[in-house]
Amino acid sequence: MAETKEEYFRKLIDAETSKQVKIISEMEARLDEKAIKLQKELFELIKDKYLDNLATDEAGNLIYNHPNLVKVSQVTNIFNQFKEKSFNPAILEFGKDLLSIVDLEGDYFKAIDANISIEKTFKLISQQIGIDLKTGALIEDSYLYRLAEGSQVKDDIANLVLQNVSAKSSFRDLKNSLQTLVEGDETTNGAMQQYLRTYAYDTFSNVQRAVDLNIADTYQFNSFIYSGDIIKDTREFCAERINGIFTRDDLAEWSTMDWKGKNWDVPVEISLGGYNCRHTLMWIP
Repeated sequence: MAETKEEYFRKLIDAETSKQVKIISEMEARLDEKAIKLQKELFELIKDKYLDNLATDEAGNLIYNHPNLVKVSQVTNIFNQFKEKSFNPAILEFGKDLLSIVDLEGDYFKAIDANISIEKTFKLISQQIGIDLKTGALIEDSYLYRLAEGSQVKDDIANLVLQNVSAKSSFRDLKNSLQTLVEGDETTNGAMQQYLRTYAYDTFSNVQRAVDLNIADTYQFNSFIYSGDIIKDTREFCAERINGIFTRDDLAEWSTMDWKGKNWDVPVEISLGGYNCRHTLMWIP
């Protein structure tokens, strides 16, 4: 019996989904590994260039005075050194991983139609995430540029120092608290891991869906298969749709629905089930 169109697409989608999940999981693992290295480097810089400049009394307690309060603001200088030397390059590598998703998704569409081009999509996504294709630099005020500011990490460090100076805490306590904040411990992720998991991890899936949507818009695909696995934490919204065939009309209906975990700030065709959703729309002609 000849293979039907649906059988062909489902077989193709199974193969492509497995490949995509593997590659994007590897990207996430690289980002997490880099975050661990970055936070260790950041703490060493703070320890060597900053902590020893804080004044203490004979008992080893921090002194609550104007010079120490002024030094609290100098955390920004330390973080900027770290940003220029290590964090910016790491964000650029993250951005290149995001851009490589265009090629990854393009493989699927080209398997459907060899005449499909991803050049315009590549340029669009590079602008959206913030990489100048000519210079390879971050585009000012773009997503990656703002991510590299690391303002939350910088503020958390400054606030912890200010609290300890104000309380005249021991220098040792401040050092230990800073190390736990920046590097984490057995039960808590460090500052860079938390920051990147909050503001970067979902980007892999969101960019993947944005790439797919742009190509589908360009070539006027109207239908898709809601693809992915069901795991313990899968939302009911996703579980009810896995492996189903839907159209753009369904997307319009979903955009008005409410469910636990839905991300109202991002269009449903990009966020799907919501925060940390790993499902994809595999568009079909």
